[in-house]
Amino acid sequence: MKINVKKLVRFLIIAGVFVAAVTLLAAYAAVILSGRSIVKNDVLKEKDEKIARLGKLYEMKDDIDADFLFDADENASMDAMASALAGSLGDEYSEYMTAEEITEWENAVNNGFTGIGITSNAEDGRAVVLSVADDGPADAAGIKEGDVIKEVNGKAFDNERDFLKAIAGKPGDTLKLTVLRGWYTFDVDVTIAEVKMRAVSSKVINKDIGYIRITTFSRNSSDEFAAELKDLTDKQVKGLVIDLRDNGGGYVDQGIKICDAILPECTIGYLENKKGERETFNSDEECVDVPVVVLVNEKTASASEIVAAAVKGNKAGTVAGVKTYGKGLSQKEYKFSDGSCLKLTVAQYLTPAGDPIDGKGVKPDKKIKESDDPDAGDVQLKGAVKLIQ
Repeated sequence: MKINVKKLVRFLIIAGVFVAAVTLLAAYAAVILSGRSIVKNDVLKEKDEKIARLGKLYEMKDDIDADFLFDADENASMDAMASALAGSLGDEYSEYMTAEEITEWENAVNNGFTGIGITSNAEDGRAVVLSVADDGPADAAGIKEGDVIKEVNGKAFDNERDFLKAIAGKPGDTLKLTVLRGWYTFDVDVTIAEVKMRAVSSKVINKDIGYIRITTFSRNSSDEFAAELKDLTDKQVKGLVIDLRDNGGGYVDQGIKICDAILPECTIGYLENKKGERETFNSDEECVDVPVVVLVNEKTASASEIVAAAVKGNKAGTVAGVKTYGKGLSQKEYKFSDGSCLKLTVAQYLTPAGDPIDGKGVKPDKKIKESDDPDAGDVQLKGAVKLIQ
Protein backbone atom coordinates (compact mmCIF):
# COMPACT_ATOMS: atom_id res chain seq x y z
CA MET A 1 0.00 0.00 0.00
CA LYS A 2 1.41 3.39 -1.03
CA ILE A 3 1.49 5.99 1.79
CA ASN A 4 0.77 9.63 1.00
CA VAL A 5 3.54 11.31 2.97
CA LYS A 6 2.03 14.83 2.82
CA LYS A 7 -1.32 13.63 4.20
CA LEU A 8 0.44 11.65 6.94
CA VAL A 9 2.46 14.67 8.07
CA ARG A 10 -0.64 16.89 8.03
CA PHE A 11 -2.54 14.31 10.11
CA LEU A 12 0.25 14.03 12.69
CA ILE A 13 0.44 17.84 13.08
CA ILE A 14 -3.34 18.16 13.55
CA ALA A 15 -3.36 15.27 15.99
CA GLY A 16 -0.53 16.81 17.99
CA VAL A 17 -2.30 20.17 18.25
CA PHE A 18 -5.54 18.44 19.27
CA VAL A 19 -3.83 16.42 22.01
CA ALA A 20 -2.06 19.52 23.32
CA ALA A 21 -5.34 21.46 23.42
CA VAL A 22 -7.16 18.65 25.24
CA THR A 23 -4.32 18.36 27.74
CA LEU A 24 -4.39 22.11 28.42
CA LEU A 25 -8.17 22.13 28.88
CA ALA A 26 -7.97 19.16 31.21
CA ALA A 27 -5.31 20.84 33.29
CA TYR A 28 -7.36 24.04 33.44
CA ALA A 29 -10.48 22.09 34.46
CA ALA A 30 -8.51 20.32 37.19
CA VAL A 31 -7.35 23.66 38.55
CA ILE A 32 -10.91 25.04 38.57
CA LEU A 33 -12.43 21.92 40.15
CA SER A 34 -9.75 21.81 42.81
CA GLY A 35 -10.64 25.36 43.86
CA ARG A 36 -7.22 26.67 43.02
CA SER A 37 -6.51 29.76 40.91
CA ILE A 38 -3.97 30.11 38.11
CA VAL A 39 -3.45 33.71 39.22
CA LYS A 40 -2.32 34.36 42.77
CA ASN A 41 -5.17 35.24 45.12
CA ASP A 42 -3.53 38.47 46.28
CA VAL A 43 -3.29 39.67 42.66
CA LEU A 44 -6.96 38.88 42.06
CA LYS A 45 -7.93 40.57 45.31
CA GLU A 46 -6.01 43.71 44.36
CA LYS A 47 -7.70 43.83 40.94
CA ASP A 48 -11.15 43.31 42.50
CA GLU A 49 -10.52 46.16 44.95
CA LYS A 50 -9.39 48.43 42.12
CA ILE A 51 -12.52 47.62 40.09
CA ALA A 52 -14.66 48.33 43.15
CA ARG A 53 -13.00 51.73 43.63
CA LEU A 54 -13.62 52.61 40.00
CA GLY A 55 -17.23 51.45 40.18
CA LYS A 56 -18.47 54.99 40.86
CA LEU A 57 -17.28 56.10 37.43
CA TYR A 58 -19.20 53.30 35.73
CA GLU A 59 -22.32 54.20 37.70
CA MET A 60 -21.95 57.88 36.72
CA LYS A 61 -21.55 56.90 33.08
CA ASP A 62 -24.70 54.76 33.24
CA ASP A 63 -26.63 57.62 34.84
CA ILE A 64 -25.45 60.06 32.16
CA ASP A 65 -26.32 57.69 29.33
CA ALA A 66 -29.75 57.01 30.79
CA ASP A 67 -30.95 60.43 31.94
CA PHE A 68 -28.76 63.32 30.72
CA LEU A 69 -31.01 65.75 28.83
CA PHE A 70 -28.48 66.71 26.18
CA ASP A 71 -26.16 64.80 23.87
CA ALA A 72 -22.83 63.93 25.46
CA ASP A 73 -19.55 63.62 23.58
CA GLU A 74 -18.20 60.32 24.88
CA ASN A 75 -14.66 60.95 23.61
CA ALA A 76 -14.59 64.32 25.36
CA SER A 77 -15.81 62.66 28.56
CA MET A 78 -13.09 60.00 28.42
CA ASP A 79 -10.40 62.62 27.75
CA ALA A 80 -11.66 64.73 30.66
CA MET A 81 -11.58 61.77 33.06
CA ALA A 82 -8.09 60.75 31.94
CA SER A 83 -6.85 64.32 32.27
CA ALA A 84 -8.40 64.66 35.73
CA LEU A 85 -6.80 61.39 36.89
CA ALA A 86 -3.34 62.54 35.78
CA GLY A 87 -3.96 65.97 37.31
CA SER A 88 -4.93 64.47 40.66
CA LEU A 89 -1.37 63.16 41.11
CA GLY A 90 -0.20 66.61 42.11
CA ASP A 91 2.80 66.39 39.77
CA GLU A 92 3.04 69.23 37.26
CA TYR A 93 4.97 67.07 34.80
CA SER A 94 2.61 64.10 34.70
CA GLU A 95 -0.24 64.71 32.29
CA TYR A 96 -2.68 63.14 29.88
CA MET A 97 -2.46 64.44 26.31
CA THR A 98 -4.80 63.89 23.40
CA ALA A 99 -3.45 62.83 20.02
CA GLU A 100 -3.66 66.46 18.85
CA GLU A 101 -1.78 67.75 21.88
CA ILE A 102 0.93 65.10 21.44
CA THR A 103 1.47 66.23 17.86
CA GLU A 104 1.71 69.88 18.95
CA TRP A 105 4.23 69.01 21.67
CA GLU A 106 6.41 66.88 19.37
CA ASN A 107 6.35 69.61 16.73
CA ALA A 108 7.41 72.20 19.29
CA VAL A 109 10.31 70.05 20.49
CA ASN A 110 11.48 68.80 17.11
CA ASN A 111 11.24 72.14 15.31
CA GLY A 112 9.67 70.85 12.14
CA PHE A 113 6.12 72.14 11.86
CA THR A 114 3.53 74.36 10.32
CA GLY A 115 3.77 77.67 12.16
CA ILE A 116 5.38 81.08 12.27
CA GLY A 117 9.03 80.05 12.63
CA ILE A 118 10.04 80.81 16.21
CA THR A 119 11.06 78.99 19.35
CA SER A 120 9.67 80.51 22.52
CA ASN A 121 9.23 80.22 26.24
CA ALA A 122 5.65 81.04 27.16
CA GLU A 123 4.33 81.48 30.68
CA ASP A 124 2.20 83.94 32.63
CA GLY A 125 0.68 85.34 29.44
CA ARG A 126 4.02 86.23 27.81
CA ALA A 127 5.85 84.33 25.05
CA VAL A 128 9.51 85.30 24.86
CA VAL A 129 10.96 84.70 21.39
CA LEU A 130 14.15 82.66 21.80
CA SER A 131 15.06 82.25 18.14
CA VAL A 132 13.69 83.12 14.71
CA ALA A 133 14.03 80.87 11.66
CA ASP A 134 15.86 82.54 8.79
CA ASP A 135 13.46 83.45 5.99
CA GLY A 136 10.53 82.08 8.00
CA PRO A 137 7.17 83.83 8.49
CA ALA A 138 8.19 85.60 11.72
CA ASP A 139 11.48 86.70 10.18
CA ALA A 140 9.65 88.11 7.16
CA ALA A 141 7.31 90.02 9.49
CA GLY A 142 10.22 91.57 11.39
CA ILE A 143 9.96 89.55 14.61
CA LYS A 144 13.28 89.49 16.48
CA GLU A 145 14.90 87.35 19.15
CA GLY A 146 13.97 88.77 22.56
CA ASP A 147 10.59 90.11 21.45
CA VAL A 148 7.67 89.30 23.75
CA ILE A 149 4.37 88.17 22.22
CA LYS A 150 1.48 89.20 24.47
CA GLU A 151 -1.59 88.41 22.33
CA VAL A 152 -2.55 86.37 19.27
CA ASN A 153 -5.50 87.71 17.27
CA GLY A 154 -6.37 90.00 20.15
CA LYS A 155 -6.55 87.18 22.70
CA ALA A 156 -4.25 86.53 25.63
CA PHE A 157 -2.94 83.08 26.60
CA ASP A 158 -1.89 81.54 29.91
CA ASN A 159 0.84 79.02 29.16
CA GLU A 160 3.00 77.31 26.52
CA ARG A 161 0.28 74.91 25.40
CA ASP A 162 -2.27 77.70 24.95
CA PHE A 163 0.27 79.75 23.00
CA LEU A 164 1.12 76.83 20.68
CA LYS A 165 -2.58 76.33 19.99
CA ALA A 166 -3.02 80.04 19.31
CA ILE A 167 -0.28 80.15 16.67
CA ALA A 168 -1.30 76.87 15.02
CA GLY A 169 -3.22 76.82 11.75
CA LYS A 170 -3.10 76.03 8.06
CA PRO A 171 -0.49 77.39 5.63
CA GLY A 172 -1.74 80.73 4.37
CA ASP A 173 -3.66 81.65 7.52
CA THR A 174 -2.74 85.08 8.91
CA LEU A 175 -2.25 85.81 12.60
CA LYS A 176 -2.17 89.22 14.23
CA LEU A 177 0.47 89.31 16.97
CA THR A 178 0.73 91.96 19.67
CA VAL A 179 4.46 92.29 20.36
CA LEU A 180 6.40 94.04 23.13
CA ARG A 181 9.92 95.16 22.18
CA GLY A 182 11.65 97.00 24.99
CA TRP A 183 9.04 99.55 26.07
CA TYR A 184 7.29 99.68 22.69
CA THR A 185 4.18 97.63 21.84
CA PHE A 186 3.07 97.07 18.25
CA ASP A 187 0.90 94.74 16.14
CA VAL A 188 2.21 92.72 13.22
CA ASP A 189 0.60 90.24 10.79
CA VAL A 190 2.33 86.88 10.31
CA THR A 191 1.34 84.28 7.70
CA ILE A 192 1.56 80.61 8.74
CA ALA A 193 3.76 78.38 6.58
CA GLU A 194 5.75 75.14 6.63
CA VAL A 195 8.83 75.76 8.77
CA LYS A 196 11.98 73.83 9.63
CA MET A 197 14.12 75.16 12.45
CA ARG A 198 17.42 73.94 13.81
CA ALA A 199 17.73 73.41 17.55
CA VAL A 200 21.49 74.05 17.48
CA SER A 201 23.35 76.96 15.92
CA SER A 202 26.90 78.27 16.17
CA LYS A 203 29.19 81.15 15.31
CA VAL A 204 32.62 82.55 16.12
CA ILE A 205 32.62 85.56 18.46
CA ASN A 206 35.48 87.80 19.61
CA LYS A 207 37.59 86.44 16.71
CA ASP A 208 38.49 83.08 18.29
CA ILE A 209 35.74 81.99 20.71
CA GLY A 210 33.28 79.34 19.57
CA TYR A 211 29.65 79.90 20.53
CA ILE A 212 27.00 77.16 20.35
CA ARG A 213 23.40 77.80 21.29
CA ILE A 214 21.01 74.91 21.99
CA THR A 215 17.41 76.12 22.11
CA THR A 216 15.87 72.70 22.81
CA PHE A 217 16.84 69.03 22.87
CA SER A 218 15.06 67.66 19.80
CA ARG A 219 15.53 64.19 18.33
CA ASN A 220 18.49 65.39 16.23
CA SER A 221 20.13 67.84 18.63
CA SER A 222 23.19 65.68 19.32
CA ASP A 223 23.89 65.26 15.60
CA GLU A 224 23.44 68.99 15.02
CA PHE A 225 25.73 69.72 17.97
CA ALA A 226 28.41 67.38 16.62
CA ALA A 227 28.30 69.13 13.23
CA GLU A 228 28.53 72.63 14.75
CA LEU A 229 31.33 71.54 17.11
CA LYS A 230 33.35 70.10 14.22
CA ASP A 231 32.90 73.32 12.25
CA LEU A 232 34.20 75.40 15.18
CA THR A 233 37.06 72.96 15.80
CA ASP A 234 38.09 73.23 12.16
CA LYS A 235 38.22 77.00 12.67
CA GLN A 236 40.63 76.41 15.60
CA VAL A 237 38.68 78.29 18.24
CA LYS A 238 40.46 78.78 21.56
CA GLY A 239 37.42 78.35 23.76
CA LEU A 240 33.78 77.30 23.67
CA VAL A 241 30.63 78.86 25.14
CA ILE A 242 27.61 76.55 25.21
CA ASP A 243 24.46 78.64 25.70
CA LEU A 244 21.65 76.77 27.46
CA ARG A 245 19.72 79.83 28.62
CA ASP A 246 15.94 79.51 28.26
CA ASN A 247 16.36 75.88 27.15
CA GLY A 248 13.48 74.02 28.80
CA GLY A 249 14.78 70.56 27.89
CA GLY A 250 13.34 67.93 25.57
CA TYR A 251 14.77 64.48 24.87
CA VAL A 252 17.17 63.67 27.69
CA ASP A 253 19.10 61.06 25.67
CA GLN A 254 20.22 63.92 23.40
CA GLY A 255 21.57 65.80 26.41
CA ILE A 256 23.47 62.68 27.50
CA LYS A 257 25.04 62.34 24.03
CA ILE A 258 26.09 65.99 24.04
CA CYS A 259 27.65 65.49 27.49
CA ASP A 260 29.59 62.55 26.06
CA ALA A 261 30.95 64.80 23.30
CA ILE A 262 32.08 67.47 25.78
CA LEU A 263 33.35 65.47 28.75
CA PRO A 264 36.35 63.17 29.25
CA GLU A 265 35.89 59.67 30.69
CA CYS A 266 33.63 60.18 33.70
CA THR A 267 30.15 59.71 35.16
CA ILE A 268 27.60 62.02 33.53
CA GLY A 269 24.89 61.32 36.09
CA TYR A 270 22.27 58.85 37.28
CA LEU A 271 18.60 58.05 36.76
CA GLU A 272 16.90 56.71 39.90
CA ASN A 273 13.41 55.12 40.06
CA LYS A 274 10.97 54.75 42.97
CA LYS A 275 12.68 51.54 44.10
CA GLY A 276 16.02 53.30 44.42
CA GLU A 277 17.43 51.48 41.41
CA ARG A 278 19.94 53.55 39.44
CA GLU A 279 20.93 53.68 35.81
CA THR A 280 24.39 55.19 35.30
CA PHE A 281 25.36 57.35 32.31
CA ASN A 282 29.05 57.47 31.44
CA SER A 283 31.23 59.44 29.03
CA ASP A 284 34.15 58.02 27.02
CA GLU A 285 37.65 59.52 26.66
CA GLU A 286 36.90 61.69 23.60
CA CYS A 287 36.17 65.25 24.67
CA VAL A 288 36.51 68.96 23.92
CA ASP A 289 40.12 70.10 24.41
CA VAL A 290 39.53 73.85 24.83
CA PRO A 291 38.15 75.75 27.85
CA VAL A 292 34.37 75.40 28.10
CA VAL A 293 31.80 77.72 29.67
CA VAL A 294 28.17 76.60 29.96
CA LEU A 295 25.80 79.56 30.17
CA VAL A 296 22.56 79.01 32.16
CA ASN A 297 19.70 81.01 33.64
CA GLU A 298 16.53 80.52 35.69
CA LYS A 299 14.74 78.98 32.67
CA THR A 300 17.42 76.38 32.00
CA ALA A 301 15.62 73.13 32.83
CA SER A 302 15.53 69.34 32.56
CA ALA A 303 18.03 67.96 30.01
CA SER A 304 19.85 71.32 30.04
CA GLU A 305 20.40 71.00 33.77
CA ILE A 306 21.80 67.51 33.33
CA VAL A 307 24.41 68.92 30.96
CA ALA A 308 25.26 71.79 33.31
CA ALA A 309 25.46 69.50 36.36
CA ALA A 310 27.70 67.04 34.50
CA VAL A 311 30.14 69.77 33.40
CA LYS A 312 30.22 71.28 36.89
CA GLY A 313 30.39 67.97 38.75
CA ASN A 314 33.31 66.71 36.68
CA LYS A 315 35.12 70.08 36.69
CA ALA A 316 35.20 69.89 32.90
CA GLY A 317 34.37 73.56 32.46
CA THR A 318 32.75 76.55 34.14
CA VAL A 319 29.00 76.95 34.60
CA ALA A 320 28.09 80.65 34.48
CA GLY A 321 24.89 82.67 34.84
CA VAL A 322 22.26 82.21 37.55
CA LYS A 323 20.78 79.15 39.26
CA THR A 324 18.79 76.89 36.94
CA TYR A 325 15.09 76.04 37.16
CA GLY A 326 15.32 72.75 39.08
CA LYS A 327 13.43 70.22 36.96
CA GLY A 328 15.23 66.90 37.34
CA LEU A 329 12.42 64.42 36.77
CA SER A 330 12.06 61.89 33.97
CA GLN A 331 8.74 61.11 32.28
CA LYS A 332 7.76 57.92 30.51
CA GLU A 333 5.15 57.95 27.75
CA TYR A 334 2.32 55.39 27.80
CA LYS A 335 0.66 55.60 24.39
CA PHE A 336 -2.88 54.41 23.69
CA SER A 337 -4.51 53.05 20.55
CA ASP A 338 -6.34 56.34 19.80
CA GLY A 339 -3.06 58.27 19.67
CA SER A 340 -3.42 59.83 23.13
CA CYS A 341 -0.73 59.47 25.75
CA LEU A 342 -0.05 59.50 29.47
CA LYS A 343 3.20 61.24 30.39
CA LEU A 344 4.10 59.95 33.84
CA THR A 345 6.99 60.90 36.09
CA VAL A 346 8.82 57.64 36.82
CA ALA A 347 12.34 58.62 37.90
CA GLN A 348 14.63 61.47 38.93
CA TYR A 349 18.03 62.57 37.66
CA LEU A 350 21.00 62.84 39.97
CA THR A 351 24.28 64.72 39.57
CA PRO A 352 27.62 62.87 39.30
CA ALA A 353 27.83 63.23 43.09
CA GLY A 354 24.41 61.57 43.47
CA ASP A 355 22.54 64.73 44.45
CA PRO A 356 19.02 65.42 43.12
CA ILE A 357 18.50 68.22 40.60
CA ASP A 358 14.75 68.52 41.01
CA GLY A 359 13.66 71.37 43.24
CA LYS A 360 17.26 72.49 43.73
CA GLY A 361 18.63 73.37 40.31
CA VAL A 362 22.28 73.83 39.45
CA LYS A 363 24.18 76.70 41.04
CA PRO A 364 26.68 78.29 38.66
CA ASP A 365 30.39 78.35 39.42
CA LYS A 366 30.38 82.00 38.40
CA LYS A 367 27.23 84.04 39.04
CA ILE A 368 26.47 86.56 36.27
CA LYS A 369 23.14 88.37 36.34
CA GLU A 370 21.35 89.91 33.40
CA SER A 371 21.42 93.71 33.18
CA ASP A 372 18.24 95.75 33.45
CA ASP A 373 19.79 98.26 31.07
CA PRO A 374 18.64 97.41 27.50
CA ASP A 375 21.68 99.26 26.13
CA ALA A 376 24.13 97.07 28.07
CA GLY A 377 23.84 94.21 25.59
CA ASP A 378 24.22 90.56 26.55
CA VAL A 379 26.06 90.96 29.85
CA GLN A 380 25.99 87.24 30.63
CA LEU A 381 27.56 86.27 27.31
CA LYS A 382 30.21 88.96 27.71
CA GLY A 383 30.99 87.57 31.16
CA ALA A 384 31.23 84.03 29.80
CA VAL A 385 33.74 85.14 27.15
CA LYS A 386 35.89 86.84 29.82
CA LEU A 387 36.09 83.55 31.72
CA ILE A 388 37.77 82.00 28.68
CA GLN A 389 40.09 84.83 27.67
